Amino acid sequence: QAHRQPLLPDGFLVLAAVLYCLRNEYLLSMVMAGLLTLVRPEAAVIVPLILVDIFLNSVEKRQSVHTMLIALPGYAVVVLPWLLTAFGAFGTVIPNTMRAKAGIHPGMAGAIESLWNQASIAVASDGLGMAVLAATTAILFSVLRREPREYRVAVMRQSFVAGSLLLLVPALYLVG
Repeated sequence: QAHRQPLLPDGFLVLAAVLYCLRNEYLLSMVMAGLLTLVRPEAAVIVPLILVDIFLNSVEKRQSVHTMLIALPGYAVVVLPWLLTAFGAFGTVIPNTMRAKAGIHPGMAGAIESLWNQASIAVASDGLGMAVLAATTAILFSVLRREPREYRVAVMRQSFVAGSLLLLVPALYLVG
């Protein structure tokens, strides 16, 4: 009899954040992203993806900035209490387990070395996926350039979310 893995909190929160993002409920999406960050700190990378989605999905740039200014406090309200507590208790907001997994070393030289190591790992593990995503994006841009703006934005938004999930979700489960 096969053992069924229950839906873990991090998986549920990823799905909830993406669902709310797709429904243009950005405040709820950011709250879910904040909860996800508390469960899996490396999942904070989803926040810039949501901000890019806000930018791509807004007709006017002023509207996108307004939406971001409404959505970001939702993330901050969830994450900030823990960051303040962690900084007060541990002297850093980066969890020691994350620093150990990522090989983050103190100091500028250590930060550059850590960044280089992370980039090398990302290219080695997800290089093919990133190349396929970049090629697909280039093809979509060339095919869609004659289409109306609204159609291009909708297709690119869906492709962006799908591609981000393809690259993000496996990383969340492999890091832990």
